Amino acid sequence: MKVFIIESSSPFDEMNGISERKSLEQVCKMMGHQVVTFFAKSKKELNEICRYISSIDEIERDETVDEPICVHISSHGDENGVQFGKDYLEWESLVKSLKPIFKMNYNEDFFLAISACGTINQSVHSEIRKCYFMDNIKPPKYIFTINEKEVGWKDAILNWTILYHQIDDIKNGNRKEYQNLLNKIIDSGFGNLKYNRWDHKKEKYFYYPKVEVFQ
Repeated sequence: MKVFIIESSSPFDEMNGISERKSLEQVCKMMGHQVVTFFAKSKKELNEICRYISSIDEIERDETVDEPICVHISSHGDENGVQFGKDYLEWESLVKSLKPIFKMNYNEDFFLAISACGTINQSVHSEIRKCYFMDNIKPPKYIFTINEKEVGWKDAILNWTILYHQIDDIKNGNRKEYQNLLNKIIDSGFGNLKYNRWDHKKEKYFYYPKVEVFQ
């Protein structure tokens, strides 16, 4: 998998050496993923990074060896959006920034991971679905978020380490295997992730885990 990590931590986080991108870069490389990291201090810089990543579409390459792409967003946030420096991006605005990536003519699947507080009640999947109908994007096959209101830096790293360790072992996006993986993370007591899964036939996202009914 090709992993693009985009982080926007606070100045104090940087001062204290709290960096998800630096930790996950090493983790992903150890797991055999190709990874590159970016630091975005504003919405403008995020937009530039996303346009830069989408330049893959302009580069001559052997498309038969394309691998799935995961865009990993790490920032402060809440249930309504994420923070990039002084710029607060609601989910609609974040999706607009990411749109150049999801409009690429790319053979393999896209994944999106968002590491921020408050994503237990995020609605980014709804905004991506709207963009799918309006702008003909390719929706991420899976959106992974932390299924808690608050999450510490070390806990977040542990969540994503387990995910990136196991994700290549799941073939063809089998949802049961993804559910089993999330169950393992939850049962371990060391993490709690949630997914939104795109259903091509129904053109909508389903999520897991649910409180009573699993999809």
